Amino acid sequence: MKSLKKLTLLLFVTCLISSCSKNDDDSNSNNSGDDFFTAKVDGTSWEAFTGPPDTVAWNEAHAGLVVLQGSNSNGHAITMNIMNYNGVGTYNFASAGFAQFVIAPTQSNSGIWISNAGSGTSGSVEITAVNGDVIEGTVSFVGVNPQDKSRKAITEGKFRATKQ
Repeated sequence: MKSLKKLTLLLFVTCLISSCSKNDDDSNSNNSGDDFFTAKVDGTSWEAFTGPPDTVAWNEAHAGLVVLQGSNSNGHAITMNIMNYNGVGTYNFASAGFAQFVIAPTQSNSGIWISNAGSGTSGSVEITAVNGDVIEGTVSFVGVNPQDKSRKAITEGKFRATKQ
């Protein structure tokens, strides 16, 4: 069952990354040139690739659920599901969704480190501004790998992402 959950999460992240690489609405102004997502992973600087294709994006999957992600060319990604989303504010991953740091299975040190209600870790995302299709904020969390119980600390996370 754990393997199925891990595979499902990985498939979700892969689909999200590939679906965020284009904008079907040509009339929509795209601010992706200003998009960014940076953080420190266990003290080491991490930065999402900003394109093209732009891999920093967010979308409202349905009312009250925002999915936000950034990935780099090394197959490392930070993704967040923010539940009960209602604009500017702080959302704790123990009660309002989850965050994860993913290293793609093509890497020798691959894995998924998750922060959510069941992980016993802490973390939150603060949405500091929403301006049309652009969302900005900060994020920090400690993720735990369900396979080997290792932990990764994601700190100093900052992002600006355009809705896709």
